[in-house]
Parts: sequence; structure tokens; C-alpha cells
Amino acid sequence: MEYPKWSEISGLVGRLRKRKHADCITAAENLEEFHSRLHNTTGELETSQERIAKLGYMIEDAAAKAELQREGDTLRACAIPSEAWFRLVGYYRPQQDGGFTGIMPSTQRAKDSIDSSGSR
Repeated sequence: MEYPKWSEISGLVGRLRKRKHADCITAAENLEEFHSRLHNTTGELETSQERIAKLGYMIEDAAAKAELQREGDTLRACAIPSEAWFRLVGYYRPQQDGGFTGIMPSTQRAKDSIDSSGSR
């Protein structure tokens, strides 16, 4: 995502601040605030995209390990191995957020390895 960097607009903001007109000072303050909010929101969006990608990988992994139980042409159950299930739930609702806390130790190790590696 591209947007003007602070170094590109800081000169304009500085010139606006030096003017003694109230509208110029307000415009400078607004530009500074908008840029700060844009920067923070962009960072949050990038972090969210990474989390969604990791969650997608874990869903695909759980689906690949799932066992389907059918009766004729009817799907009766979809069994996901408990480690894959708890890994998904543990990633979706981290303990520090007050969410699910029953993560199995082996699942926690797997989650920690994903979190520390920054990838699958």
C-alpha cells in the first residue's frame, strides 16, 4: 500500500505551521493527524492480512486432515484431528484476549513455531 511518506509532506506541514493564520495552523494539525492515523491503520491492515493468511493455511491443513463420514450420498460428519482443531481455535482466540485457554501442549508448540517463524 502506497501513500505519501511523512518526509514528503513534513515540509508543507512545517510551512503551514509557521504562518500566523489560524486556518493554516489548523490545516497543518489536521494533515499531521490524518497522516498518523493513515500510517497506523495501514500497519493494522497489513497485520490483519498476515493473520488471515496464516488462518487460511491452518484451515486448509485441517481440511486436508479431515475425515468425512458418509451414509450413502449424505455427509453425516466431518472429523478434524483434535490437534488441528485446537490449533485453529488457539490462533483465532489467543489466551491473552480472554478467549479459549484449553490449548493442548503440542498445539501450543505448533502455534509458537508459526508465530516465531512468521510463516507457515
